[in-house]
Amino acid sequence: TVTETSKPADATLVSYVPNGSLTPPEVTVGNNTTVAVTITNSYPKAGGEFSGKVNIKKELTGRSPAEGTQFVVNVKCIGTTVNVDENVILTFSKTLTGTVAFSAPTDETVTCTVTEKDPLGGAVSATIGPNKGVVVLTVNAPSQDVKVTNHYGDPVVQVAGVQVAGVSVTHALPFTGSSSDILLKSAAWLLGIGGAFWFIARKRRRGSGIAA
Repeated sequence: TVTETSKPADATLVSYVPNGSLTPPEVTVGNNTTVAVTITNSYPKAGGEFSGKVNIKKELTGRSPAEGTQFVVNVKCIGTTVNVDENVILTFSKTLTGTVAFSAPTDETVTCTVTEKDPLGGAVSATIGPNKGVVVLTVNAPSQDVKVTNHYGDPVVQVAGVQVAGVSVTHALPFTGSSSDILLKSAAWLLGIGGAFWFIARKRRRGSGIAA
């Protein structure tokens, strides 16, 4: 984890790349490899400024993805002096939130667009809100929340040992064996009843003197 431990007193913001502006990144360095981490200190501009923040929250519906599945959410913020293009890396189930931050003059309007890069972590579909991931930040509204929802299909349940997707089962009895076991037991039960009836009918015929 790369962290700036002491921010300069007059800096208004410390940002990191990769992994989202405000979140110190965790990087893995292998043999003979180099990993670049950028730490940026922002200082007040003449005339005053505000700190803009786009807060990303990942929400998952349906079946759960595999542990460690990563999602890459891109945030682009454009203003007169602001030009931010950063990826926020979210990991299930460890980190499902992130923030991209910037500084802008108090008289500036900044438009940010949030998108999710393919393959969407293997999800069936994805939605981004509000306003399809487009938010506007100003000195009076410096922080905006954006939710990125991934749907993984309907939960899978078992009915008599068979997997059925998208079915809601209410007050189901517990399944105690395979479907083939149930058929065999039913067949044996029917054979037993049939044999008993045959035995009783034969005794009656013998008692009346009728040959079987």
